[in-house]
Amino acid sequence: MLQEDFDEICSGFWMDVAGSAFFFLLTIGGILYAELGKMASKVTFRENLLVVQSWNGKLFECSFIADVTAAKATAFGLEITSKARVRTEVSKGGGGGLIGFCDVFGFCKEKEERVLCVQGNAAISVLAGSGDEKRAFLQEFAKRLPVSIQGFDGVAEVEAPSPSPPSAGPSSLLEGRLGGILAARRGQAGELKTARKPISCDLYTEALFIVGMVAICCYCFMVLMNLFAWGMATGRGKCTHEMKPNLDLCDFVNVFSPVEFPLVTVDDFVNMGGLVLACIAYPIWVFMNMPFEYRFHEKEVVEEVLFAGWQSQASTMVVQTDIDTLELVWGTFEKYVWVETNAIYTVKQGVTKPFEVTARFAPGLEMKIGLVDSGCASCSGHGKKSIRYKDSIMSALNETKPGLLQSPEAEEAEA
Repeated sequence: MLQEDFDEICSGFWMDVAGSAFFFLLTIGGILYAELGKMASKVTFRENLLVVQSWNGKLFECSFIADVTAAKATAFGLEITSKARVRTEVSKGGGGGLIGFCDVFGFCKEKEERVLCVQGNAAISVLAGSGDEKRAFLQEFAKRLPVSIQGFDGVAEVEAPSPSPPSAGPSSLLEGRLGGILAARRGQAGELKTARKPISCDLYTEALFIVGMVAICCYCFMVLMNLFAWGMATGRGKCTHEMKPNLDLCDFVNVFSPVEFPLVTVDDFVNMGGLVLACIAYPIWVFMNMPFEYRFHEKEVVEEVLFAGWQSQASTMVVQTDIDTLELVWGTFEKYVWVETNAIYTVKQGVTKPFEVTARFAPGLEMKIGLVDSGCASCSGHGKKSIRYKDSIMSALNETKPGLLQSPEAEEAEA
C-alpha cells in the first residue's frame, strides 16, 4: 500500500474512534443516570394504600394493601408482589410521557394528559439499608402488610388500633372500574354484542395503498443512500467499482436506480431483500393490527379488537360514563364514528397471562370506530354487509349512550 493511500484511509481513524467513544460514554452515562433516578427511595402509607416514590421524584408506584400477595426480604431491601401494581411518571411541565418536553419547548396543549400503567402480578422493590436500619424498615412494613415477609424473622409489634369508620372507597383496585374492564377483556361482563367489519373491496384498497406507500418510502430511502454514495465517490474522484467495472459511480443517473442487476455486492442483496420484506412483511403486520371488531359489553364498555385477536395485542376500551360526544363522520376518504371521551384504556393479556392496562385521562380524548364505504364494498359484493355492519354499530352505540349519536336521516329531518 502506498503512503498516500494509507494516510487517506487511516488519517481520520483516531478521530472517528474518539468521537464514537465520546458519544458511547455519553449515552451510557445518560442511561445510568435515568435508571438510578428511578430507584425507590421513599414509601408513604395511606389508609389502605402504599405509595413508593423514586429518587428523582418523577416515578410513583403504588398498590392497595389488600392486593399484596407476597413480600420477600432481599439483600438490598424488600420486594412486594401485588395483584395490581400502578405506575405513573409525572413532571412539572406535564405533557404525558414526554418528561420535560414542555419545560424545554413550552408549546404543549393546555390540557394535561395523565397516564397510569397497571400491571397484574407485578413486583415493587424498595431499598432498605442494612443492619438495624433495615430491620426497623421491615418491622414497619410487617405491621401493615396482610402477608408475612419471607426471610424476615422479626415479629411486628402492633399497637391496639383505635376504632375508625370504614373506608368509603374500595379496598382493592380490582373491585372498581379496572375489574369491569378486565371482565370485558375475558368476555365475562355479561351481555355482549359484536360488530365485525366485512372483508371487502374497501379493505383491499386500503391494503394496496399501504403496500404502495411502503414501496415509495423504501425507494426514497435507497435513493437517499445512493445520493450519499455518489457524493463521496465524486468528492474522492473514484468513479469505478472493483466488482462492477462497467458502472460509473460518478454518473448522477445511477442515484435513481436503487438496485443494479445483476446483484453482485452485499449492498445490492440487502437493498433487494429489504424492499421485498418491507412490501410483504410490513403490510401483513399492519393488516394484523388493524381495528376489525367492536364489542359492546353490557352497555357499559366499548372494546376495539384488532384483526388477529391475539392476547398479546392491545384492545382499546372506553367506558360509557366517560363518553361525552358521538358523531358520525362520512368523509371522502374516511368513514367512522368519532368518540370524544375523558379516559381511554388499552389492555394487553389478562386472559391466561397477567394483564397490562394503560389508562389515559384527559378531557377531549378521541377514539375512531371505523366504518366501511358501502359504495366501494359493493364492488366486491359486500355492499349489504357493510350497511348491516354500520347499522349494528349505530344501534349498539345508541344503546350504550342514548341520545348522543344521530343518524343522517335524523339530522336531515332536524334541518
